[in-house]
Amino acid sequence: MCRPGRPLPWQQARLARDPKRWRLALRYGLGALLLAVLGFKLGHSALWLLWPAFSLLLVALNYALFGAQGFQKDSDGRLSVAATALLAPYLIAAWINSRLWTWRHPQADEVCEGVYLGRVPGAGDAVQFQAVIDLSAELACRALIAGQARCHEQTPQASQSYLNLPSLDLVAPDTQTLQQAAEAIEHLRRHGPVLVCCALGYSRSASAVAAWLVVSGRCKAIAHAETLIRQARPGVYWAIRVALDAELFARLASRDSLPADTQALDRALFELRLKPTADDPRGWPARSEAALALLRRQALCLAAQVLLAVTLPFTG
Repeated sequence: MCRPGRPLPWQQARLARDPKRWRLALRYGLGALLLAVLGFKLGHSALWLLWPAFSLLLVALNYALFGAQGFQKDSDGRLSVAATALLAPYLIAAWINSRLWTWRHPQADEVCEGVYLGRVPGAGDAVQFQAVIDLSAELACRALIAGQARCHEQTPQASQSYLNLPSLDLVAPDTQTLQQAAEAIEHLRRHGPVLVCCALGYSRSASAVAAWLVVSGRCKAIAHAETLIRQARPGVYWAIRVALDAELFARLASRDSLPADTQALDRALFELRLKPTADDPRGWPARSEAALALLRRQALCLAAQVLLAVTLPFTG
């Protein structure tokens, strides 16, 4: 059930304007349809597939209509009882996915001046932080409760701050959320180490830390912030690079000196060891086709990953 005073999801329903949210909603919706068809087709014991199908349908609605508030995550890091029950198959898969992606590097990394970047902490992982800023909407952050209890046992005066700024996974946080995160980081870091986290600690939380670095004046440009974050947590490079590449392509396409800029870009990518050669005879139409082909392959891999993450935990 929703806690008193919390708006119900349908009271805040608004059609998404971000095309990426609609694409993700479509993928989750197709996953829900596939599981539902399998459940009805196989019947009997396979009817349990209707539960994960319904949970994926709710996730699709969150992306299309309800937004991050549809997960009903409270200010203490917990999801409501109703959301936990209805979304349980998806939530379990999301938690397993976050741990699988980060099992080689579970610890948080310090980016700058006591500000750390990492995944949503588990039990006992947040004790060393004075504050936790959580940008995930789909994962509960229960470590704070245990951490606060231990802090009070050791030092009764100690208190741990927790701030949840829920954002949808695989979608860049909006400007208002990033501004709030930047202000909160700057304020809370004065009292001790701050952990900025999301499901993996590679995307939403990295965007928040990048916003703080730029807004606070520690970095003059997003490229400098990206470099600083990538040095601290290398995997973030691939998460932020997508937005930077899109901005770069847009700026290149609007310039008059496109051939010269293209050569300079190829040379820079070669020097960064991101291309095998500095000379690339392809024109921009061919480059665009190759980029779209890569994007389609990535989308297929993502769809396969989501399907496996949802179905494997419930198979024998």
